Amino acid sequence: MLTGDVSRLRSALAVVEDGARAQVWDERRPWRVRTHIGVEHGRPSVDLHDLKARNARLALDCLVAVAPQLESGSVLVVTGRGTHSLGPPVLQRMTGERLAAVAARTEGWALHPHGSGAWVLSTQPSAAPARRSNWFLVVFFLLTAAALVWLLAGRPAGALS
Repeated sequence: MLTGDVSRLRSALAVVEDGARAQVWDERRPWRVRTHIGVEHGRPSVDLHDLKARNARLALDCLVAVAPQLESGSVLVVTGRGTHSLGPPVLQRMTGERLAAVAARTEGWALHPHGSGAWVLSTQPSAAPARRSNWFLVVFFLLTAAALVWLLAGRPAGALS
């Protein structure tokens, strides 16, 4: 199932590779379907790293066109956090906006953030990622705050300086 989805994505996004070859940094950081489309976290993935925004938009358009044919029912779209952008994170914001608009107008589709630099586009409700619980972070911060209060409560008022 996943190998078929990866093959479909690579075929659909081959046109993006042609545009990526014209990018100034292509010799150092080439974007190729064989290196940027694969399987990650148990689902097909498309990595937009090393693409200009124009080429990333083309990749998203190609992805949306082939998404209904994906047997897995979802695809991971990696944008990164934008640490190499000169300004605000371009790919992350643009990808979220474009895919959210498509998901909103397509019945049964949904878009979910996956960490701080990726999105999961689900074309089948059963393929939606499980919601992660952050209870351990809440417990960690509460215990840290309690320990800090306990430490500070036993000190005289002027002992902190």
